Amino acid sequence: MIYILFLIYKLEVYEWFCEAEGNSAACYLAAKESHQRGNFLRANQFYEKSCDLDYAYGCFQWAHSRQDADEDWFYEIMHKACELGHDEACKE
Repeated sequence: MIYILFLIYKLEVYEWFCEAEGNSAACYLAAKESHQRGNFLRANQFYEKSCDLDYAYGCFQWAHSRQDADEDWFYEIMHKACELGHDEACKE
């Protein structure tokens, strides 16, 4: 029963942990869930917040999700993701 409730409200749970607790992984998961639901603007906001909280995967996804970003910004964020330990970001 609890699992079913989680499936229904998982975005809200991730958002709460992101906003109230400053949990970078929760921000990343909120971004992924928002993206899956088609809310790309909200997804980018959560990717940005997870990156601001030094979550490497958040930085990597944020850099790749911003179609309007200039090249310098892209490489700056990818460099941060690399420094935070995202190996694939180091290759780009």
